[in-house]
Amino acid sequence: MFVDKIFGPGFALCYSMIQLVFAQHLWPRAMALVSAMWGVATLVGPAVGGVFAEMEAWRAAFGSLVPVTLAYLLLTWSILPDRDPALEQTGKLPIVQLFLLAAAVLAICAGSVSSQPVWNGAGIAVAGLLVYLLIRCESASEIRLLPRDALRPGAPLFTLYATIGLLIIGMTGEIFVPYFLQTLHGQTPLISGYLAALMAAGWTFSEVISSGWRENGMRRAIISGPLIVLIGLLLLMFTTPLNSAGDWLILGPLCLGLTLVGFGIGLGWPHLLTRVLEVAPPQDQDAAASSITTVQLFATAVGAALAGMIANLAGLNDPAGLEGTANAARWLFAAFALAPLLAILTALRAATITAHNT
Repeated sequence: MFVDKIFGPGFALCYSMIQLVFAQHLWPRAMALVSAMWGVATLVGPAVGGVFAEMEAWRAAFGSLVPVTLAYLLLTWSILPDRDPALEQTGKLPIVQLFLLAAAVLAICAGSVSSQPVWNGAGIAVAGLLVYLLIRCESASEIRLLPRDALRPGAPLFTLYATIGLLIIGMTGEIFVPYFLQTLHGQTPLISGYLAALMAAGWTFSEVISSGWRENGMRRAIISGPLIVLIGLLLLMFTTPLNSAGDWLILGPLCLGLTLVGFGIGLGWPHLLTRVLEVAPPQDQDAAASSITTVQLFATAVGAALAGMIANLAGLNDPAGLEGTANAARWLFAAFALAPLLAILTALRAATITAHNT
C-alpha cells in the first residue's frame, strides 16, 4: 500500500498527459495502456512475492525494490526534459482535504485491527465524520482536491467516481486470496501468487479488448462490468471456503471467479476514466485527471481496511484454523459482493452520461 502511494503521483501525471497528447477519440486506448501497466505489475508482483515466500526471504522481497526504484529514477532523470522556469506553476496543495482523506482511511484501519465490533464501528463512525468534514471543506475551499461538483450526489462526476470506487472496493478482498489458497486449498506460496494474479490478468485482458469500443459498446461495457464482478465474487463466496486439498473441481471455479472479478472491472474501466475527463469543466481538467488516481487509491485503502475488519470479525484469528479461515472467506466475499451490486445502479446512470467537453 505504501508503495502505491509513492508511485500513485506518477500515474496521476500519466492521466494528465493523456488529454494533452492524444486526440479525444484515442483517450480510451491511452487509458487502457496506462492501466494495463498497473495490471502487469499486479500480475507479476504476487508471483515474484511467492518466490520469496517459498524461500522464506520476505525481507529480500522488499530489498529487491531498491534496484528497481533506482533504475526508475535514472530512467526518468535521463529522458525527462530540463525544468523550464517560465512554465513553473505556483498552485497550492489542498492540505486540509488531503489530511482529512488520509485520516479517514487511518480511522478505518485502526478500527479494523480489533476483533471487538464496538471498535470496528467506532473506526467507521470516525471515518464517516471525517469524510463529511472533507465534503464540507472541499465545497467551501477555493483550493480543490477534486473537480467542482465531484462530491455532489447526482452530479455526473459523482456518479462516475462512485462507480470507480465501488468496483475497486469489490476487488480488494484479493489481499487475503493467497492466504486462503495456502490454508484451505493446500497450494504453495508460489502457486498461490500466480492464481491470485488471475484477477489482474482478467483486468488487463478485458481492458485491452474493450478500449476500442464506441457508443453502444462503451455503454454495454460500463453496465455489464459490475454484473460480471458480482458473479465472480459470488463464485468466490461459495468455492473459497471449501477445503479442496488441491482438487481442481473446486479450484477451477475458484480461478474462474478470480478472473471474472478482474475481467468485469477492466471491461468498462477505460470508458469510465475517459468520461471523467469528458464531463469535467475545462478549467478543472488537470484536477480531473489527477483525481482518478486519488479516488482509486482511496478506494483501495478503504477496501483493504474493511477486508481486514470483516475477516477479523468472521473468525480469521479467533477461532482461526480451517474453520475460522473458511468462515472469514465466506463472509469476506459475501460482504464485498455488495459493492458491485451497488455499482450496477451507478453504472446504469454512468452509461447515460453524455460528454459536454469536446
